Amino acid sequence: EGSVASRSGAAYVFHRDGIWSQQAFLKASPPGADDHFGGSVSISGDRILVGARYADGPNADAGLAYAFLRSSAVWSDSGVIRAPNPGPGDNFGGAVAVEADRVLAGAPSEDSNATGVGGDSLNNGAIDSGAAFVFTFAPAPTGDMNGDGHVSGADLAMLLGAWGTVGENGLDLDGSGVVDGADLAILLGAWTG
Repeated sequence: EGSVASRSGAAYVFHRDGIWSQQAFLKASPPGADDHFGGSVSISGDRILVGARYADGPNADAGLAYAFLRSSAVWSDSGVIRAPNPGPGDNFGGAVAVEADRVLAGAPSEDSNATGVGGDSLNNGAIDSGAAFVFTFAPAPTGDMNGDGHVSGADLAMLLGAWGTVGENGLDLDGSGVVDGADLAILLGAWTG
């Protein structure tokens, strides 16, 4: 997919409820030409990780991985993951995996001569030897319904849009079974703006 920038890439999310239907169309923000976003993809529950191995950030073709989070049936961007030592041509995000709150991102052309776990990733003595990086998602603050790491107006809009609904919808913060004033109090108490 290259509708915004040539070979920028995209990922499509489909859901099956009797028949398959498209649930989301995911793009890098901002999309870059030749990033190849979607060259690697992993999904686990309400999380999707998408690799863009040729994304420039901060060096040419250093690579990036993009995290997305689902709340109800809505997918939203929940952040960009970068290698701690992004080098030109490392291709971070060339392979990705997500399981619960853990993320693995491969950089097949990373240059360090580190071995095993926790070596010196800044010593670039082994050209294109490759590396894998493990990250952990930080838990979202209470009231962060859209997964952006903040409790703000977007979360308030989601809560008010579900006002009075009954059942398991992820917006019932106090677990009472209905979205009501108690949930609003929790959200406002966690407000970050």
